Formats: sequence, structure tokens, C-alpha cells
Amino acid sequence: MPVGRLPTSAPEASTGAPRRASLGASLGAWLRLVPRPSRVALALTLVWALEVFLVQELTLVPGHRQSLASAGVYRVVRMLFDLLVCGALISALPRRLLGILFLLNPVFYVVVILYHDYYQQPLSVHAILETSGEGMQVSGAVGGLLEAWHGVFIVLLVVKLALLVRGGPRVAWAERKRPTGLLVGAYGLLIVIANPVLQPLSKIGTWESVGGLGALYGYSLTWLAELAYLDVDGLRERALTRGVEAMPADVDRLMEEEASFPVAERVVFLQVESLDLAVIDFRIDGREVSPNLNRLWRQSLRYAVQAPKGTGSSDADFRALMGKPPSGDVPTYKIPGYPYEGSFIERLKERGFRAWALHGVTGEFFNRRPAYEKMPFDALVFREELIAERARATEAWAIDDGELLGEAATRVGEAEGRVFALVITATSHIPFPLAPAERVFFPSDPSPHFAYFDSIHYVDGLIGRFVRDLPVGTTVVIYGDHISKIENPEVGYAQRLREGEGCVPFLILETGADISALQRTGDELALSCELTSLHAFRFVQGRVEAAFAEEPPNVARAGSGGGEDGALSAQGRY
Repeated sequence: MPVGRLPTSAPEASTGAPRRASLGASLGAWLRLVPRPSRVALALTLVWALEVFLVQELTLVPGHRQSLASAGVYRVVRMLFDLLVCGALISALPRRLLGILFLLNPVFYVVVILYHDYYQQPLSVHAILETSGEGMQVSGAVGGLLEAWHGVFIVLLVVKLALLVRGGPRVAWAERKRPTGLLVGAYGLLIVIANPVLQPLSKIGTWESVGGLGALYGYSLTWLAELAYLDVDGLRERALTRGVEAMPADVDRLMEEEASFPVAERVVFLQVESLDLAVIDFRIDGREVSPNLNRLWRQSLRYAVQAPKGTGSSDADFRALMGKPPSGDVPTYKIPGYPYEGSFIERLKERGFRAWALHGVTGEFFNRRPAYEKMPFDALVFREELIAERARATEAWAIDDGELLGEAATRVGEAEGRVFALVITATSHIPFPLAPAERVFFPSDPSPHFAYFDSIHYVDGLIGRFVRDLPVGTTVVIYGDHISKIENPEVGYAQRLREGEGCVPFLILETGADISALQRTGDELALSCELTSLHAFRFVQGRVEAAFAEEPPNVARAGSGGGEDGALSAQGRY
């Protein structure tokens, strides 16, 4: 029987029906006019709805606890929503359009699953609107994240297309409009009931998350609620509120428990892409993956800290520069009008520092450039500046970390007076591309689960040279922005997690010296991953500010230091 062919089970009502029939009788009469769906239509609706429900179960997880009863009710209601939507679309849409929609389903499912697995939160409509450009730039990494079980969506696609073909030609719209209207009406009625009784859609504009609201309504209604109730002003207010409410109660714990450390007039923050705590002292066939970081780890004040990725890697430098939690909805730098008063950079400038930021990716990536300008940095060196200074073009998504670190080392080395540099690497970004000549562990296997070790080994060598080339006595803070999420049982590699969050190394060191003996906190705290990167950043910020309570006389407040000649001279050394 054709999909959507709904043979009538009762004759048309006579035109002489009583005008004063009760509402119940009229509704009953109208329902009797609704044809019964075919078995093929029912099967197709059920398969599609179950498929959607599965994806929702994997990705729409409330951020707060639910009782078993509440979670059960939410799932039942959400399944009803899925059945009604799928049924209405199958009833309303032409076969060709349904076929196109089915072909797009696996792409959508994999995208939302990969986003959830990578960022540990559901995909929001604001994330789509605000970070689609960043997503396109790193789309090459998707292939490396696919897993074999994702093939189930191809199997389900074949089943749906087979049922669609078996259903035969579509019946006329005149025969489909009544069941379509009934399904749409039931969908609307369910919203009217669920909204006041279970969870108001407007809650997305206050404290509720996409996962919390989506656990009841699914993606479509939740995204519409975001657009309706969570505008730019709402995003900004939520981000500011979260910056206060999500702050750990003991965020300044290290300030109270940890010893001080030498702070020089040159301070460098080195944010390393996808640097796992698990990499430290990890060996493959007896060879250290990160020998330079291992050495620096033993010479520094070192901590194992949680580094939530949240909405992207920019969350890490936001914590480093603002000393508070970032937005949980979108990258904070993407929120128009977000205030950056009181930033670490602002406080450093009050103490006579010049501040630079260097990153091998475009300044528009996560909207860093305009945000950094407001903090305000004195000089910004992104991919655009690095290409312009070298007067050559490149198709690479990011400038190689060797060139980036060479530029940073030259600028810091030639600077006079107090200077701060934030340096953000990118070469070890998934899918970890590296020239075959640079691969030492798995030269013939470019898959991410093996390529990671060669990529981080390559970056480790650059970090070692970078630290050696900095002036002796420079204060350097090295930390991972987030974990790589790479697991490789074949070589015995597994992530370090604490309360579901990935752990990264956080090192405070002085070039040319071993300051490890200064550390007061024991391993039971420092290496337990109990601390977050925010604890560590606040500690460093406090110590640096305390070391420079006053601005020195005759400080040049502008300029980039190092300059173009210095930048070019470093190119051949990395």
C-alpha cells in the first residue's frame, strides 16, 4: 500500500448534518473522516522516530539531576513528539523531498554526535550560528573522528528508503491533509500541555541548558526556543551570570596553600593545543613521546588540572585572560558587547607591561581579534600578520608552530622592560597532520589515534627549543587547552579524567633554573586533577600582580617589540 495512502473507513458526512451538533460529536465525525494509515507508513514513522530518539538519547543530557520518574516521563513525552513530527512529515511531504531528507539524516546525526562527544555538550543553534565558520575550517578533522558504529545510520537509511519505495506513489494532497492536520494538531496540543506542566520553553532564556530542555522537547523545539528567548542580550547576561555562579568556591585555594615563585619582567603563557596529561612520561617502545615537556615538568611547579573544553579551545585562553568561567552557550568572544574590563591584560598594563598575543590561526577564529583588542593587547600577531611579515602565501589552516614560536622567542628576547606574551599553538590540532618525514613513531599510519603521538612529539621538540631560546629567568607558564580525546589501547594510552573532565598538565617554570623545590602542595592535591585550570590561572595572576605592585618609571606603553627584522631572523631556527 502506498506510503501515506489512507483509505477511508467511513463515508463522507452528509451535508444535512445537524448544525447544533455538540463539539464532541463534531470532533468524532471529523475523526471518522480521517483514513487509517497503511502499515508501511506506520513502519516508516516508527523507524524514523526511533532513529531520532536514539540520537537524542546520546546527545541531549540534562546538566542537572533528574529523578528516575521525571527522566522516564521526559523520555515518553519526547518519544511522542518524535512520532508526531515524523508522522506529520511523512504524511505531508512529497516522496522526492522525503528521500532527500532521509539522505541528509545521517549527516545531521553524525554532526550532532561528534559535536557532543568532542565538546561534551549538545549542539545549540547559537553555536551553529556563531561558530559555523570555525567548523568549516576544521572540517577535515571529521573523518578522523568517525567510528564504525556510526554505520548504523547508513543501514537505517537503506531501510527507510526501501520502505519509501515499497509504499509506491503518493496519494493526492486532498487525501493526506486530514491526517497531516491531525498529527500537527496533536503535536501542538502536546506542546501546550508540556510547556506549563513539565518544563516551560522560556527556561532556555534563564538557567536551563540545551541538554535539559532537549531531554523533553528534542532538538527542533529547543532550537526554536533558543531563537525566541535567548537573544544576544540574553547570551551576554547568561555569560556574566555564569562567570560568577560557576566560579569554584575555593578558586583561590592555591593562593593560600602554594608557595610563591620567582616572577620576571618577561612573562610568557604558552597554550598548547590538545596537550594531554597522559602524554607526560608516556613511552612507545621505550621512547619518550614528550621528552622536553617531561624535563620541564620535573623542573617546575607542576599541576594536573581539569580543563573543560566547553564551547571550544578559546575557553582556555578566556580563563587565562579573564580569570573566570566562560560562557556555556557559545564562545564568549563571540558575544557582542561582552565587557572585558578588569582583564589580566588590563591589570598588567597598569603595572607597566606591554602585552602581545601570538597565534598561528586567523584572528577571526573564535573572534579572538576583536576580543583581544578590547582587553587590550598592544600587539596581535595572527596568521594574517605572520604571512604578511614573511611576504608569502600559504594554504595551510594554521602557521606551523615552528614559525610561530620563532616569532614569539624573538619578540620576547629583544623586548626591553616588562612584557607579557600569550602564545597559542595549533599544529597538534586534530587530525594531527604532519609531514611523513617528521613522523617517528608511526610513519605509515596517519589515522588520528596514531598520528597524535607523532604530532605532539614534533610540537614537544619545538617547545624545548622555544624555552631554551628565551632569556634566562623568563617566567613561563605552559598548559594544555584541553585534552586530545585520543584513546589507543594498542599502545596502552588512555586519558586521565576526573569527574568526567579531561586533565592536562599545567607548568610554572623559570628558564635556566629548577624551581621544583619551591612547590609546597603535595602530589595528593597537585597531581590529583582535583584542581581546575581556573585555580591555576588565578594563582599565577595573583602572584604576578603581587610581584609588580607599581608601574616602573619611563615605561614605553606602546610598540610591538622585536619587530619585523627580529621575526624574520627567527624563521630559520625553528
